[in-house]
Amino acid sequence: MKISSSIVTVLLLLISTTSHAFHSTVSSIAWQSVDGQDFSFMLSTPDAQIGSLSFMTIAMQADLASTSTADAVSIFIEGVDYGSYSRDSANVYGVTAVNDNAYTMNVDVLLMPTTTAHFLVDGVLNVNVSLGDAAYVSEGWSTWGRAPFTSVDFTYNRMHVAVVPVPASLVLYASALLGFVIVRRR
Repeated sequence: MKISSSIVTVLLLLISTTSHAFHSTVSSIAWQSVDGQDFSFMLSTPDAQIGSLSFMTIAMQADLASTSTADAVSIFIEGVDYGSYSRDSANVYGVTAVNDNAYTMNVDVLLMPTTTAHFLVDGVLNVNVSLGDAAYVSEGWSTWGRAPFTSVDFTYNRMHVAVVPVPASLVLYASALLGFVIVRRR
């Protein structure tokens, strides 16, 4: 009877490792080439785990001197408006002045499990970022040698078939099980 319960335990542990999820990050970057540019990102998200949170960081380096709401950076994810941000918005961080008009800044977006599942149903996440009409491509960039850009980093849970190869997992679980048996007998 002890042998069959040990075998069942090992099989259950093997099954749990084969359905293990891990984080995966998809990134994309685009360089600003015209004033007030709109960026469209299509991020491939294969094997997304349904029912898990996801996280996005959008980084920008551009002419962000204006703090006017009309000139703010707008973010849309799958057509849903996720707000407008200027360099003095409350949820913007990492704001750094490159020169008088040029700044870098970051915005984070947390997507809840139902939203993540809805957005990733087709395996692609569409993100649109509009820098606003007051973001000029040539405003001080040539003298500083830094080009304006927008980048998106999307982190989500991805299903993975085998985190630990099956033969290695058998050895690991068998040795752990043997250790438990030895400790129990003492």
